[in-house]
Amino acid sequence: MARRSRWLIVFTVLCIVAALLAPAIPQPVEYHQFADRRRAFGIDNFSNVVTNAGFLIAGLAGLVVVFSGRAYFEFSRERWPWVLFFAGMLHAGVGSS
Repeated sequence: MARRSRWLIVFTVLCIVAALLAPAIPQPVEYHQFADRRRAFGIDNFSNVVTNAGFLIAGLAGLVVVFSGRAYFEFSRERWPWVLFFAGMLHAGVGSS
């Protein structure tokens, strides 16, 4: 393993340990009051839910392009970071809705 890789691993582990040992940062209860509370078309918090449609559309479109063969990859293993990225977008859209 290269020296640079070892330093990266050590730094990552130290950051994780520091995050686990650091005290919690309190948030005021009012922090989450920015949500749109209006109801439209039978959907509570309509604006917050609908704006996440962009993440859903981009995630689905990206996965379709990656798996349909329209995207060119020199090596097949290059496909998987993109699958992970677009799946993450899809999950963010679902989770935020």
